[in-house]
Amino acid sequence: LNESSAFVVLEHIITLCKLVIIIIHLDNMFYTYIIQSEKSGRYYIGHTENLSLRVERHNAGMVKSTKNKGPWVLKYFEKLETKLQANQRELAIKAKKSRMYIEGLISKT
Repeated sequence: LNESSAFVVLEHIITLCKLVIIIIHLDNMFYTYIIQSEKSGRYYIGHTENLSLRVERHNAGMVKSTKNKGPWVLKYFEKLETKLQANQRELAIKAKKSRMYIEGLISKT
């Protein structure tokens, strides 16, 4: 592992640690989230009450629509107060049918 590769790996680890800390501190909320397949680059948009468990389930092949298409990486999430709000936000993002819109959301985080 050369120095520049080690630096990139370290940056990824720091980013993941930040996401884990954020997830741990955001209890009793609902989430609209975007994950990305490392295999294909494709995005998946969903909503859940337990963000870390849901991403785990995607990566374990336990979600029919993402099975055998991962590994999946959490790229973006919003916290919302109710399941209805999370579902509505998921549908609003999907209604855009725009990769550019999704990548715009991701770039703002």
